[in-house]
Amino acid sequence: MSNPSLPPKEDARFPILRADAERNWREWNPKLVRQLEQSNQLNQRLHNAAENAVRLLQEAEKQGLSPDLGQELANEYLFSAGGELAGGRGSRRNPLLRIAKRVLFGSGARRTVAVGVR
Repeated sequence: MSNPSLPPKEDARFPILRADAERNWREWNPKLVRQLEQSNQLNQRLHNAAENAVRLLQEAEKQGLSPDLGQELANEYLFSAGGELAGGRGSRRNPLLRIAKRVLFGSGARRTVAVGVR
């Protein structure tokens, strides 16, 4: 378990999550990666995605979710973020991504996570 009060960039999981996101995006969203590289936005978007994934993990820990579920939600957020950045509507089709966003950003997170785990 990590220290939930650490800023995301100082969490030991940050560089690992960022590298995982970049590897996944390059494999599954090469067109988006090229567009982001051309507009010099790739590094910032990867940084933001990893930072939010760390926040999601920290929030999941605060809420008492299992580490495996927290990691699954973080991965779903990271690996779906490529489509989200392109303006896709992945969270409408993906219930895990909706749960991850609610854990991260609020709006009934505890109730939604409890329902989603059943």
